[in-house]
Amino acid sequence: MLDEDNWFFVGENQTLIKTEDAGNSFERMNVGEFEQVLRDVVFFDENTGIVAASNDGLYYRTTDGGLNWEAMEAPLNTIESIEKISPTEAYLIGQGAIYYTSDQGLNWEGFGDDYSLVDCFKKDNGDVIFVGENGEVVYYDGSWNSYTLCTSLLTGVTFSDDNTGVIVTLDGTSYYTLNGGSSAEDWTQSNFEGTDELMDVIVDVNGNFIAAGFANNGYNQGVDNAIIISEDNGLNWQMVDIEQPAFVPTRFIDILSYENKYVALGAYQLIYSHTDIQYGNLSGSVSLSGGAGNIEDVEILVGDIVVNPEAGGDFSVDLEVGTYTLTASLDGYDEFSTELEI
Repeated sequence: MLDEDNWFFVGENQTLIKTEDAGNSFERMNVGEFEQVLRDVVFFDENTGIVAASNDGLYYRTTDGGLNWEAMEAPLNTIESIEKISPTEAYLIGQGAIYYTSDQGLNWEGFGDDYSLVDCFKKDNGDVIFVGENGEVVYYDGSWNSYTLCTSLLTGVTFSDDNTGVIVTLDGTSYYTLNGGSSAEDWTQSNFEGTDELMDVIVDVNGNFIAAGFANNGYNQGVDNAIIISEDNGLNWQMVDIEQPAFVPTRFIDILSYENKYVALGAYQLIYSHTDIQYGNLSGSVSLSGGAGNIEDVEILVGDIVVNPEAGGDFSVDLEVGTYTLTASLDGYDEFSTELEI
């Protein structure tokens, strides 16, 4: 997701789909010359992006927003994921070394030589954690080290801060850490084992973890536990209620976020989107200029909410983020009005 409106999705049969209106309409774009699986896509800005193909030793790069794509030789034969970590930087991971670019995918520098990785996350402190097959975790904090967390394929990793993170696995289990995750001892298995397979995990604007995967109904025909949420740093999880899709099975393979917008993608053209309502607080103080009015009778109107100040003139109201007109009025006094943004 480039921003709140521009999203790019990839899949089988050379599929690259773009939306410029947050999913209200979609446009299919052409990449390369052969029918193949496209593994991942990232855009560094509105013009420059790269797409990873499956097993042809190539990746594709555009500098005109996806109108034209140049095939470039990939440092990896089998690419699983491209992870953008800044407007110019990304990691390319899969079967082999870890590759890093600082120039939007023009050049790559390799580290290590024998990994099988599928996801990574860069923390605010600069540490990077990579996860992959057979429970393998690679951790970079200025030096490289690796350890084994479990025997399952680790499918996704994310952190809400430098210490608090979650890893999800193909067998439907998850692990959480409150200590940074630089060693296997930092991780604890969560209390939730109610889904078939977990494929990815993100953090929402409230600091909660959201994971997506396969519904645990028979043959994934329902929606139970296809999307789950943890509000206690990954220890416990609850099912998120979603509508039954038009086509089943319900098998999410990826979940993405941009600020308060979230998109879960799956097999059989399965796309779900959700927007969290964000709230802010407006606080202030009112005073009266002369007269015998009672300050507690002042009516403060913000949007469709009316509040009265306390005896000292202070007031506070929680509102959905946006632009409002605030009006303060009291009989016998001039009305006050101003525009404000929360």
